[in-house]
Amino acid sequence: MNQPEPLEEFRSTIAKEGVDGYILYRRDPHMNEYLHPHYDQVEHLTGFTGSNAKLLVLEKEAFLFTDSRYFLQAEQELPASIKLAGRKDDPTLLERLRALGGGRIGVDPAYITTKEWAEMEQLNEDGGVEVVQIERDLVAGLWEDRPEIVSQSLTLMDHQVTVEKKLVLVREKMEGKMDSLVLTNMDEIAWLTNLRGSDIPMSRLFYAFAHVTFDELVLFTDSILPGSFATKVTVLPYASFYQYIKKLKNQKLGASNDMNAHTSSILKKDNKLVPTEIVLNLKGVKTPKEIEGFEESNIKDAVSLCRLFGEIEEKLASGAEVGELDVSEMLLKIKQEDPAFIVPSFDTISAFGENGAIIHYGPKDNAVKVTTSNLLLLDSGSQYTMGTTDITRTVCFGTPSEEQVANYTNVIKGHIALERIIFPARSTVGALDAIVRSPIWQSGLDYGHSTGHGVGYGLNVHEGPHSLDPRSSVRALPGMVVTNEPGVYIEGSYGIRHENLMVVEEAAVKSFLKLRNLTPVPLHLALISPKMLAEQELAYINQESARIRDLLSPRLQNSPAGLKWLHANTEQLTVAH
Repeated sequence: MNQPEPLEEFRSTIAKEGVDGYILYRRDPHMNEYLHPHYDQVEHLTGFTGSNAKLLVLEKEAFLFTDSRYFLQAEQELPASIKLAGRKDDPTLLERLRALGGGRIGVDPAYITTKEWAEMEQLNEDGGVEVVQIERDLVAGLWEDRPEIVSQSLTLMDHQVTVEKKLVLVREKMEGKMDSLVLTNMDEIAWLTNLRGSDIPMSRLFYAFAHVTFDELVLFTDSILPGSFATKVTVLPYASFYQYIKKLKNQKLGASNDMNAHTSSILKKDNKLVPTEIVLNLKGVKTPKEIEGFEESNIKDAVSLCRLFGEIEEKLASGAEVGELDVSEMLLKIKQEDPAFIVPSFDTISAFGENGAIIHYGPKDNAVKVTTSNLLLLDSGSQYTMGTTDITRTVCFGTPSEEQVANYTNVIKGHIALERIIFPARSTVGALDAIVRSPIWQSGLDYGHSTGHGVGYGLNVHEGPHSLDPRSSVRALPGMVVTNEPGVYIEGSYGIRHENLMVVEEAAVKSFLKLRNLTPVPLHLALISPKMLAEQELAYINQESARIRDLLSPRLQNSPAGLKWLHANTEQLTVAH
């Protein structure tokens, strides 16, 4: 007798709950982007591996909602029985729920934000469909070999600011606004405590909740604190958090807007919630020591990438085959030679040819070979003991087409425009987005993702509060670290993306700011058309190339292939007359 498909089993389960459908989010109770495999419920039911997913399961239909980064990937991974949703003209999840006109739809409040539940409550008030909370994990009984979360020992990360000092800063912000602060975002708890763990792949987080009062720090975790942790803290079991917060009464409680709805509903019952982003905002501005860590970790990755590209070039020249997955594995092996390397900061995107147009592509095998006939887009990052990286480069091991050269050059023109500009200190980070896109727009192209995101220090590779997105209203502040990653994606042909980390600094002009590049990986000069560059752009690229050559050459003396790649791609460009 054949076993029913996971989705059919799930339909039987939700029917027993007395509901006509169910909404399942790819999330954990902390709203993390990257999850412990224990929480990969959407992937278990659908096979979709993208990081943004909402699954609506009805009696006869199922819809998976994601964003433009994952459309092509979803088309490849989803079975025919699940319809892709989230495109521009598709009904949103709320619109699709409203269109049902009736019935009961279940959702676990531990996996939706307070804001999302408020929207569903409004839907209930409007009449028609009713969304109801089911406070337990309905996938648990269907997943026999589900990975378990095992307690791990934590490490204390070297910071310029002690935990005691951070608590003073947080409490100063709390003064007069709230009685205490409830933290559910794991990166905020890791930042506040200077502790790092390994509960989540490719991140240094640990599962925890926290409660900050004016005289106590309470940490809810099953992880093991290091003996060197000197801060006074009350440590309670992770599972005791919900019972603990039920005892909080008649307080003004600071809470983030993306707190899960189960937590907020408990807190709201006998307290007043004060929306706050105290820790988020403090964490987003890096200290000088943290910026030094970003610089060193980026230099380490730059050396690794020069070595990798040089070795691939040699292999192809010798007639050896190199697959997409080989590229990822070669890079990981090189990085692992460095004792400061911990783990990748996300799954490496090694995408050759048409796969480069899939923005968050991930090779599963070596079926696609890297050759001299097209472009390789490589998006990779690392977690080091001293910092976090996120770097994308596009290279060609043969002769690129004129179209590829033109598109790459426009991407670089947009990229360096942001490196060269100064802007008023009152500007938002998002206001800078159009500066980067402009050269690409002039060629009639655009890209379907934001231009950049914040990066955590030994935390999440994607973090707020700032982003290079026109929708962002967060002001730029000195010390913020953000990526700069414009691209061009030609579906069915190739993809181009170029990504550096940059830090906001004060400019020489009073009341103005600038962005400084932290990522010393060369451009691929074979893809640059000097005649498309203005004189100042050409001078800037040559200046950066000379700086990168001087910086990396001493570290590549034991890698002839890497040194050769570095020198070939840091030559001074000239315009042929």
